[in-house]
Amino acid sequence: MQDEKGLTAGAILPLIIVIAVLIVMTLQILGIIDIRLGNIDFGGLSPARNLTGNWEGRATWHDNIGSPVCFFEGTFRFDLKQSGNQLQGSWWLTQTKLTEKTEGACGSWPAGENAMGAISGTVGGSRAQFTASLSGMEFSSTFTTDQLKGTFVLNKEFGLIGEFSAFKKG
Repeated sequence: MQDEKGLTAGAILPLIIVIAVLIVMTLQILGIIDIRLGNIDFGGLSPARNLTGNWEGRATWHDNIGSPVCFFEGTFRFDLKQSGNQLQGSWWLTQTKLTEKTEGACGSWPAGENAMGAISGTVGGSRAQFTASLSGMEFSSTFTTDQLKGTFVLNKEFGLIGEFSAFKKG
């Protein structure tokens, strides 16, 4: 079936797709979206909620990003205080499991909960990014009403990389 201009239904769909791709590419070039990471920056959008409180959760991480040898699991908690778009707080980590590809390569981790120092960062929309002052660990996360989840990295080339998910406790 053709419309008055001679376009078929089969020709309209590819045209719509091409236009959509061009719009996304333009937004990527302008820095409004980052399609590689699913990040969208709406120019300092106000936070969707206040993250102040205690958050507890689980994490998995590994060392040596190029060729991992040590795989970890653990629990952690954040004590966060938010003022506007600024985020401050502290965090603690407990390693609960270690899997070594090479025996003895991973060293030892102190038993129990370990204070990991202060964190600071920013919140915008439903994203929070913060850095641990003691280690330089970088966290990138998204949040909903009661869940904070994301990734963390220490020394992108040779350090640690992992994922976490936490729930608000108070």
